[in-house]
Amino acid sequence: LGAGTMAELLKLFSDDLPAAFDELESARRAHDWAALGKRAHRLRSAASNLGMSKVMATSREIETAANGETVASEPMAAALEQLMEDCLASCDALQAQLADDDAGAGG
Repeated sequence: LGAGTMAELLKLFSDDLPAAFDELESARRAHDWAALGKRAHRLRSAASNLGMSKVMATSREIETAANGETVASEPMAAALEQLMEDCLASCDALQAQLADDDAGAGG
């Protein structure tokens, strides 16, 4: 994918994060593990388009846990917090990489 396409995908991903985490947290509070697992899966799929391996791994762990026989709400809250940190860090890193690539192409 070209830098322009990556930048567009990153913007879509970043713009979706607040809603994604609202949905994940609402599902956790309601103990709706099926909805939480599905939303984590969607987030993982979007992250894969951007090569965000850490986000993909954390999302997969959450999805697997949500589909388990027993799910504990507090550990899931900690996992969601980790996922948010991973998403923000990955967005920042990709944005910096795109900016560096842009600067290198112009110079």
